[in-house]
Amino acid sequence: MKHLKIGFIVLLLAIVPNAQAGEVSFRYGFIGKQGTGDETLVVIEAGATLHSGDPLKLNFEHSKGTWFYICYRSTLDEYALLYSAKGRKSKKSEVAFGTLGWLALDQNVGEENFILIASEKRLKKLEKFLASYKKAKGKSRKRFFKRIHALIEKLHGGESAGKGAVLAQRLEKPVIGGVAFRGSQSDGISAKSLTHEAVGDDVALTMFVIQHR
Repeated sequence: MKHLKIGFIVLLLAIVPNAQAGEVSFRYGFIGKQGTGDETLVVIEAGATLHSGDPLKLNFEHSKGTWFYICYRSTLDEYALLYSAKGRKSKKSEVAFGTLGWLALDQNVGEENFILIASEKRLKKLEKFLASYKKAKGKSRKRFFKRIHALIEKLHGGESAGKGAVLAQRLEKPVIGGVAFRGSQSDGISAKSLTHEAVGDDVALTMFVIQHR
């Protein structure tokens, strides 16, 4: 993707979080680095201000059997699908842990929007709109942009998809792959930490905005 330097995606296995019938949930964590040399890992909170070249890493964990999507709306007001998968069920684990790897902000300043979605059903319309948007040009591209925006707004329960609303709660303790992490380095933060959880009925959606200055 031209607006972010995206590392490879790695899928790992973990322990399933508690969930009620009909409930969809996922965990995630945005991790950054501070300092030079022996850099300290820190949690990036929604609304945080970062600068061009700053590194960040997105970790996520979703239930197997549900669909999970990561959409990105760049500072140039362009959409992209960064991740799309259905977690496969296995006897060893009922969740999948993944990461987009370390990203680096480019020189285009503004709002960096990440939309994380977990769904009981495959969001075929979202996939179709994003695929068509990627190929379209001119007025056709603008039309698909509006359709994507409207669909995300609808999935978000009527809230404006441009306001950067966050439907998530901070975990009491960071976790790694669903296991409580009690390490002493970096105040309990590692490169694989999950720090927040989003929960919803049939669909869980979080909009995470970074202020790129």
